[in-house]
Amino acid sequence: MEFSEKTIVILSPKAWGVDSPARQLYARFLARRGNQVYFVNPPSQFNSVTPQSEEENLFVVDYRLPKPIFGLWGTSSELSQAKRILKLIAKPIDLLFSFHCCAFGDLSIFEAEKSIFYLEEWQEKAEHAQAIMRTADLVLALSSPLLASLPEGKAKKMQFEHALHPAFITAEKRSERIRSNTQFTTGRLRCGYVGNLQNEFIATELFQQLIRQHPTVEFHMIGPFVKNSNLALEGNKTWEDPFVEYLMGSPNVRMYGSLMRKRMTELAQTMDLFLVCYDSEQFADKVANPQKVLEYLSTGNLVVASPTADYQDRQDLLVMAEKMEDLPERFAQSLKKVEQLNKPVLKAKRLAFAQQFQYEQQLDKIAKFLD
Repeated sequence: MEFSEKTIVILSPKAWGVDSPARQLYARFLARRGNQVYFVNPPSQFNSVTPQSEEENLFVVDYRLPKPIFGLWGTSSELSQAKRILKLIAKPIDLLFSFHCCAFGDLSIFEAEKSIFYLEEWQEKAEHAQAIMRTADLVLALSSPLLASLPEGKAKKMQFEHALHPAFITAEKRSERIRSNTQFTTGRLRCGYVGNLQNEFIATELFQQLIRQHPTVEFHMIGPFVKNSNLALEGNKTWEDPFVEYLMGSPNVRMYGSLMRKRMTELAQTMDLFLVCYDSEQFADKVANPQKVLEYLSTGNLVVASPTADYQDRQDLLVMAEKMEDLPERFAQSLKKVEQLNKPVLKAKRLAFAQQFQYEQQLDKIAKFLD
């Protein structure tokens, strides 16, 4: 199926915003191919189809549920919601692309020529997954456990890699200006970590052990680490987390908090290596294919990881512990060989791997899958 001059509808579980998750970027790249793309927000208080000034051919659709009766909101079936959306779009749909993990299981109600479901989260209801497999043409699962969780059905199902954000392609490479504009300028090895530092999947005790065992390594932590607290005064925030407390008190740790994407990707270019430290014993299925691994590899530099199922056959790209308890030894060994593990031929291999998952390439793959 050629993705050009088509009417494409994207169903999103969250409203259009500034953080540019995959669904928004797919919408942008599809619009740039000359398609009329309608990005459908969750239900709101009004009906509208709003052109996006930054992208020609891209429209954000808002629709409202039935008006309240006696102060209570009326119920609205997925079929009636689909009819409201179709009325606003007012044209036949060539491609329906659903990212909605918990609504619109029956994709046939949109009467699209082709329907795709993008499975990036675990399904809470078995009947939702069953309806998707019965009515979609293609289901793309972002990890092998997610793929295995799907029932059989009419839809073609396959594992599909995360797409690489364009910012990682255009990031300024190892700029000395960026490198010097950080807390540490000692020339010591710099280990990067990107992500929410209160993520329940992090193996926090193991992470702390690595920091303690390597006091001369700089650990650069990029990502949010505070949350709203019921115990704090109104408007205040706190981390309320022993792991974050430990990081804040460690002299070889630099905490950046949340950064704009451009700043984050440029800062990532200054690292000598990256760390993935998840509790893969308790959460093996949920950390089988973290997007951060692809992002790390896009810098070309060394990645040291806890067991990561979907990279088991890609260990030429990273250093992976066979078991969680092996990670400290693998990390220590890697530190001794950073220069060797970051030699040009290995950096080029990592870069080449990551860059094959740019959004344009991913769209070409999806188009072929639909043929």
